[in-house]
Amino acid sequence: MTTRNGRVIGKDVCIVGTGMVGLAAIKNLKEEGLNPTAFTKDDANAFTDFPMPDEFPTHPPAKDLGKYMEAYAKEFDLHPHIRYSEAVTKVRRDDRDENWLVTARNTKTGKEETHRFDRLVLATGILNSKRDVDIKGQEKFAGEVIHSREFKDPNKYKGKNVLVVGIGATGADTLVFLKQAGAGKLYSSHRGQYWVLPRNVKGKAFDHSMSRRMGYVVRYIASCSAFLCAWLMGKGLTSARMQAFPFLKDVPAFAPDRPPPSLLSRVPFFSDHLPYYIRDGHVESVRGVREVVGPRSVVLTDGRRVDELDAIIVCTGYQYDLSLLQQGGRGDPTDPAGAPDGYARVLAAPHNAAGERFARLYRGFISEQYPESLAVLGHMLMLKGPFVTNDLLSMALASVWSGGYPLPTAAEMRADIDGQYAFVCAALRSAPVPYWGFRLDSRATYRWLNDAAGTGINERLGSWGWQGWKFWLRHGRLHHLLMEGVDVPAVYRLFETGRGRKPWPGALEHIKKINEEVKQMGKRWEEEQKDDKRKQTSARILHLCTLSSHSPNPLDLATLAIRSQDEPGRSTETPLELTQSLNRRHETSLDLSFSMAKDCINDGNVNTCEKPSDNTRITIIVIVVSVLVVILATVGVVLFLHFRRTRMDKKEDKAFEAERAEYGMDYLPEPRQRQQQQQQQQQRHARVDDATDDELQAPAPRRNSLQSLARSIRALDSGANTTRDSSRDPFGDGSTASGGHKPPAGY
Repeated sequence: MTTRNGRVIGKDVCIVGTGMVGLAAIKNLKEEGLNPTAFTKDDANAFTDFPMPDEFPTHPPAKDLGKYMEAYAKEFDLHPHIRYSEAVTKVRRDDRDENWLVTARNTKTGKEETHRFDRLVLATGILNSKRDVDIKGQEKFAGEVIHSREFKDPNKYKGKNVLVVGIGATGADTLVFLKQAGAGKLYSSHRGQYWVLPRNVKGKAFDHSMSRRMGYVVRYIASCSAFLCAWLMGKGLTSARMQAFPFLKDVPAFAPDRPPPSLLSRVPFFSDHLPYYIRDGHVESVRGVREVVGPRSVVLTDGRRVDELDAIIVCTGYQYDLSLLQQGGRGDPTDPAGAPDGYARVLAAPHNAAGERFARLYRGFISEQYPESLAVLGHMLMLKGPFVTNDLLSMALASVWSGGYPLPTAAEMRADIDGQYAFVCAALRSAPVPYWGFRLDSRATYRWLNDAAGTGINERLGSWGWQGWKFWLRHGRLHHLLMEGVDVPAVYRLFETGRGRKPWPGALEHIKKINEEVKQMGKRWEEEQKDDKRKQTSARILHLCTLSSHSPNPLDLATLAIRSQDEPGRSTETPLELTQSLNRRHETSLDLSFSMAKDCINDGNVNTCEKPSDNTRITIIVIVVSVLVVILATVGVVLFLHFRRTRMDKKEDKAFEAERAEYGMDYLPEPRQRQQQQQQQQQRHARVDDATDDELQAPAPRRNSLQSLARSIRALDSGANTTRDSSRDPFGDGSTASGGHKPPAGY
């Protein structure tokens, strides 16, 4: 690959950061023959070709993720490419040599050293720079005020009253950790509603229900209207929240006067404990903080005063860190000089109070100014997991920089960036947008990433091309598994395409394994639900039986029998017969209450062994078939009406053409044909002028209705009522047999 000036770019790549994003970049750049070197200040979701260990839970904690990334680096021999204990302090572009100068400081010795690289990848991610909030009167507070990044030990807050400002994944985890550590009164301060979802739905992880086909549908809707897609997804998330935690509708945190969440300004998070802590009063939801008014007191936006606070933990999240590129040198993607309007629109947006600037990055990660040598990973987000997204980004980047896929043109990059810029400006008019790199309309970006990385997904899955039909016909079961099953990251390493990223031989087996495990998880959950229902029924019957005597009063039963006989719809048994029947049922229920916990019984009167049939699959098949029949019938009717209309149009056209031919009104739409007609008419009139009397006795040509109409109008205007001599004027257009020709006026 060469620069714009024609210089061949070398293979030395500097990577700043060795987290999840940086490790994926090292591995994929190394695969494509480049020479990556990563800098990290530290001492020493799944990737597409390295699944998490089986012993890890479905939602692994942070310590397990650390072990996973360490195993990833060891598996692909990434440690030789990492320079530990070196923090990058400065990045500068050398335009003369067209390379990058990276200054790093040793965290142990303090010595700085400058290195020269051909390319630069900024992989610090979005969790590197905290988003601080300036609380009015904060200096008055006598307790501890910290950001969630400094929150390490929840046990130090045991017995203390804590106010947690902000709600999200970090805020929810902080509240849960504080409650489990034995903290005193907990307050959750937030201004609007939010989406809290369970980690598991019907025994499976929440994202396991998101199939690849559903992802295609969501991306298509977003490509038509991103705001419509955000609204629909918001409704779906609200419904999922209320279905999982129906009691939250009565909680002040979700009061109607609080602004509803928006997908562009609020990220959904998962928590299995926080909703119940709020319901049971362990965590109190309050309004936003207006100011600190005392050593241990704050006033909220609704005027309420909260006293006796010992600590305030600010959980307002993190933001992008592009400071290394914003030091006045070349390559800053937020430089207003590179924006067509100088960022006037985004700076004037009502919800951009901080005055942030937009990063002009093609597809969210390639520099517009230096696409051949500068990339920013971790800035772009889409509706995919972070591991998968950044792995796919680094695969595409490695393929482009190694020459396996062409760079986009300047016009293509400008169109893509301007589209995202317009979307962010429009979104900021209605609500704050914390992550400007979030691409809700990611259909084109997703296709480009797969094309550049060479995954082969665009051609085989969700495609109407010949490769898609061929794959569906040859591997129907696998196609159904990939489209309708769990969207496993290994699918990006499944197909051999001969270019781009390397395939993983174990991808197919891993995909089948994960889908089978998820299927078994769902079955176990169904069995647990059935067992819970049996236990609840048994406990309810046992409770009812213990409330009554083992020898019921026959008089009470007879009274019940007489009352029940008077009710409509009851049997016509006599009171004595009904009393004896109730006695038998009572004895049966006593036996049932003690035997239910051990085994089911079937004595003719009560059958607890029979299980309800599961007709869910049959119902779905019937619904799908019915929908298909309706669609096919509609298509058939439309086609029938179309062809019928076509046949009728042809018949009408033929009749109309015959009628026009009879009156000499042939339709000549083209100017060239109209000119030919005029020439033919002039030649015909010239022949008439030169004709003899005998020649004029020939049969008259077909009548021209337009000329006849013109003659009639002239006759009426002039008042002439004389009859023309057919021998002297055979055509009725002013021509004479002696050869004189007088063309009609306006001819």
